[in-house]
Amino acid sequence: MKTRVIIIVLCLMSASPVFADDFYIAQSSAGSANGADCADALAVMWLNTSGNWANPKAAGQIGPGDTVHLCGTISSNLAIQDSGSSGSPITILFESGANLSQPFMQGGLQLNNVSYITVDGGTNGLIQSTLNGTSGGACPGGACTYQQTAQGIWADPCNNCEIRNLTIANMYVRTSIADEKVDATMVDGIGYLSGSNINIHNNTIHDSGIGIAHRFSDGDTNINIHDNNIYNVNWGEELSCRETPLAGTISFYNNHVHDYANWDDPVNNYYHHNGIHAFGTCQGAAGGTFIYNNIFDGNPGLYITGHVFFEQWSPFTTPVYIFNNVFAASANNAWVVLYIGGSGSVIANNSFLNGGLALQAATNPIIKNNFFYGVSGNDLFQIYQGTVTFANEVTDLNYNYYSNCNNTYCWDAGNHNATNVFSTWQTLCAGCDGNSIANLAGNGGVDPRTYQPVTGSPVLGAGSNLTSLGITALNSDAGGNPRPSRGAWDIGAYQYTGVPPAPTGLRLLGN
Repeated sequence: MKTRVIIIVLCLMSASPVFADDFYIAQSSAGSANGADCADALAVMWLNTSGNWANPKAAGQIGPGDTVHLCGTISSNLAIQDSGSSGSPITILFESGANLSQPFMQGGLQLNNVSYITVDGGTNGLIQSTLNGTSGGACPGGACTYQQTAQGIWADPCNNCEIRNLTIANMYVRTSIADEKVDATMVDGIGYLSGSNINIHNNTIHDSGIGIAHRFSDGDTNINIHDNNIYNVNWGEELSCRETPLAGTISFYNNHVHDYANWDDPVNNYYHHNGIHAFGTCQGAAGGTFIYNNIFDGNPGLYITGHVFFEQWSPFTTPVYIFNNVFAASANNAWVVLYIGGSGSVIANNSFLNGGLALQAATNPIIKNNFFYGVSGNDLFQIYQGTVTFANEVTDLNYNYYSNCNNTYCWDAGNHNATNVFSTWQTLCAGCDGNSIANLAGNGGVDPRTYQPVTGSPVLGAGSNLTSLGITALNSDAGGNPRPSRGAWDIGAYQYTGVPPAPTGLRLLGN
């Protein structure tokens, strides 16, 4: 027995375990070119060679658990050649000052057909086009001289992947409303995104046609897009599909999406602006599409369809959960949320500011605890063309607050049955909004700098307790403050805390 134990111990001691390695990559090789640090970096060509990758990991090759460090300015595309493994992802880390820069970026970082990859921008990692945009306009590299399609990252598919802490900028800097040189859908910050167990967070994406082009495939699930800042885009997120897929769960939360005016096109109106644009012959997400705790604001331009726009001719048939969002728009924008399909969708505790909600192609929705602040000439709420079927209007369309509407039609029950008289609206919608408040000349006691309720606001305690819906994130407000487990909730995205919040930087009510 002692002999056997000694043999086992000797075997273990003689084994040569392969530990995680660090590989430093620059545009061209440097120093001794052994990849030990940025001064001795390996060249991009080495990284893009499949023979230098291995799974299972092998000495001298990039494999599970390794970190690839990017150094300096890299002007070639990077193509990740192999996958990490569960618990041992391959990390692509931008060293301080590292960037991928090309005159027009076409798939600068390619994560196609791989899995368990983490892309970390570190302190200031950057992927950018430097000369792509409106002819003669101001690009980071000087006057824009290219008008080409561009994508910062391709990830099609990338399962169990994470993209964090990056700035993806200037895929196309559009500075003229007459510029129609490129299709807005072909200049993406993150393009061709698909796969399962995806986590995209804490990134800044700006000046592209689409911030994140999420084109999911059948069975994709657990997609989380959160805590990103997306602006100067035509669409913040494209949510589309291939063939007729059914995804698992898709979540878009804690993001700030704003400013679409750069993509105004009064010449031919090719571009309609959206924070999230869902379309295609999609069944949707069986586990639900969750859109919550986001701020949509800034200058939406002249051609906004909706901060959230689910196309009416190809609606999701699965539930869409929209809650705790601030949807703000400048004057003269009719809708900030438009056409939400699906069965059993929930639209709750949102703040609609200077724009309303138009609903179509929905079955058994629940619409509660929403704050509506209108703008001259527009409805607060509309059932578009009478295509919404409630399980019970009395209980499921209720506890909302309606304010600042001087339009002839503040509510539309479908088929142009519209009114600006609240009691008439309640009759038209079969007894809905019995516990709602209509103060068409007021602002609801909401701080115009923060959109949060103030002491004495009529929205305090005027909402319904929705704990029974079983949506965990809804049980806290947009700021993470818990809502009561028992008793009434406040109406709108924020629960009153009694502590004056700091201004959010959003536009003032009515501006």
